[in-house]
Amino acid sequence: IVLGFQFFSPCSELSLVFATAFGILVSAVTTVQWFPQMVSSCKNKGAGSISYISYFIQVVGGLLVMGFMIFASHERLETWLPMLFGNIGQMSVLLICAYYDFWKGCLPRRGNNIGAENETDLTTNLITPPAIEEQATLYLQ
Repeated sequence: IVLGFQFFSPCSELSLVFATAFGILVSAVTTVQWFPQMVSSCKNKGAGSISYISYFIQVVGGLLVMGFMIFASHERLETWLPMLFGNIGQMSVLLICAYYDFWKGCLPRRGNNIGAENETDLTTNLITPPAIEEQATLYLQ
């Protein structure tokens, strides 16, 4: 449908209305897509398997592309607004994980309690080797 509007009348008012509506819709969906990761990071009180380097590169790259879209190519708001919300979501996840991993790192994380009766390193939530051997033995039986 949208391609039909563009093909027959690329600058029509109806095309702009659809572009604005889809830009707002995509912005809302982009915002919602980050909620599960934010909730998971808060519940687990840390990053888990999230790569800080990967998220940092994505945020910086997204901000650079968004800056280009705004200041160099002068794109319309509905074109770069979804990217703004995506970057805010990624930055939020990154900051939540960094908060728990670096500023609150001395607290034990919730979640996997395997080997809780044995010694654990509370700063990284690592299970000591005897607990791993015990769990492996139980698993293989």
